[in-house]
Amino acid sequence: MTQQTQWHLSRDGTQSGPFSDGQFAKMAESGELLAHDLLWKPGYEGWIPASIIPGLLKPPPLPAGNTSAAPSPPRPHRADGAMTQRVQTIEQTTKVAKLLSLGGTLMMGVAFFVFLNSGVAAASSWFFVGLLLYACGSFIAWWKNA
Repeated sequence: MTQQTQWHLSRDGTQSGPFSDGQFAKMAESGELLAHDLLWKPGYEGWIPASIIPGLLKPPPLPAGNTSAAPSPPRPHRADGAMTQRVQTIEQTTKVAKLLSLGGTLMMGVAFFVFLNSGVAAASSWFFVGLLLYACGSFIAWWKNA
């Protein structure tokens, strides 16, 4: 069973949600989400504007009349670029924390089998390396959410 992301929405100071990925995608596709809406999901440090999530919002409709010469898109604001970079960094940090914790868990599992076959002396280094990896992953996950 896959775990659904729970999205939260804040518009004009009123919060709503949580919304599943499917509900959230429908809201984005129908145009219900606005560029100034603030969004949050687990893993984000804080609320971010919907306008900075790449590909989330549909572009505005073309003006009636001559559409052959489309205007150039607006340049992103520096703050939007910095926020996008921050969101990407948070997601990468989450992946690193999960990989370290998984690696540590696997190392402690190896230590258990080494212990069964060779005793405590051979298994202790495997166990402590695994414990260190797991602790590093847990610390990064805690620090990211603190």
